[in-house]
Amino acid sequence: MMPFGSLRFDIVAYRHRFFETHKRHIALFAVLYAILIAIYGQRLFFYILPSDDYMRFWGDDNVEMLISNSARWAQALLNKYVFTGPIQILPYLHGLIGILCFTAMGYLSALYWGGKSVSEIVATVVLIAATPMFAHNLYFATNITTWLALLSGVIGFLLVAMRKGRWTKLVGFVFLIFSIGNYQSIVQIVALLILVKTLLHISDAQSTKEIYGYVARALVLIAVVAVAYAISNRINAYFMHLYHLHETHRLAQADRNASLGALWRHLKDTYTTPIPFLFFSKPLHFL
Repeated sequence: MMPFGSLRFDIVAYRHRFFETHKRHIALFAVLYAILIAIYGQRLFFYILPSDDYMRFWGDDNVEMLISNSARWAQALLNKYVFTGPIQILPYLHGLIGILCFTAMGYLSALYWGGKSVSEIVATVVLIAATPMFAHNLYFATNITTWLALLSGVIGFLLVAMRKGRWTKLVGFVFLIFSIGNYQSIVQIVALLILVKTLLHISDAQSTKEIYGYVARALVLIAVVAVAYAISNRINAYFMHLYHLHETHRLAQADRNASLGALWRHLKDTYTTPIPFLFFSKPLHFL
């Protein structure tokens, strides 16, 4: 039998090795995090106390209402069991965690796309993290579940796409399902990661066979995301049945929009609705 002493883990030595190995990335990440705090500083410290957050989550003890106001099942569970009550409104902390999450998303994306130089990583992170989408959503302090779920989705996808080992890939797949079950925009983020990575590979390809290989790899990853999406939708349907939410609030809306028929209608509306160049006459259809 293996002696117990041989199972010891020296956390101090591991921490030292980790920082020595990754000190360049850690320093650059810290600088980028500070830059993004400066970019979002005015919104973070002056405009992040919306009354909507208080009305929905702090001024009402109706847990069923809190659950049904969530967009999907994983967000509802986090709002019920983790970020609930007074912890729901920690605006500055939530904002700092949000900026940390999408800084990490940008940094991981840069590394996944093969960024090596400081300029490549900085440009990628700022382009990804300093966007209108994040700026708008940062307004709501309660979106901390969104930030954590998006980051977990990116990490999950990278585990599936880059790591070896069936259990590691399974953990990544579960992360991806959870992320989709919290904020469906992770599907678009992952699709962009796959698209850019595939285009970069194709631009460096030396033969048609290599190109076919990269395209096939991309299609496999898209299929994995599609399966995760389908599983998340099934969980969503079960969750609504469990809480009797079939006809109420945003969970019901998520369920109605989950079918292939709904997707087809949205695509049809997008490409058949006349839209002036400078003004979207039907912005909801367009979105």
